[in-house]
Amino acid sequence: MNLSTNEQNTAGEPCVNQQLLLRKLTSSLVHEMSNPLTAILGFSDAIIDRLRNNEDIAQEELMEYMQIISQETFRCRSIMENFSKALRKEITACHE
Repeated sequence: MNLSTNEQNTAGEPCVNQQLLLRKLTSSLVHEMSNPLTAILGFSDAIIDRLRNNEDIAQEELMEYMQIISQETFRCRSIMENFSKALRKEITACHE
């Protein structure tokens, strides 16, 4: 993530845009995490409902649901790692 030129500090100034940066990163993080978390919640709820109601669930269907949950969990981890790297990069640039 890069801030536009008018949002960056000039050389030597203290980093006064850290709150703006934090707001932008937080907003982006919430947006990026929403889709995979919705999928995880939806598929796990479907499994729970079927089990709670003693409904049969085919092993293939269960496997498909669990694979989606696993993939979306890895996607969440990747999003968090990328945002962590971007935040460190921006903080480092801010203090140079």
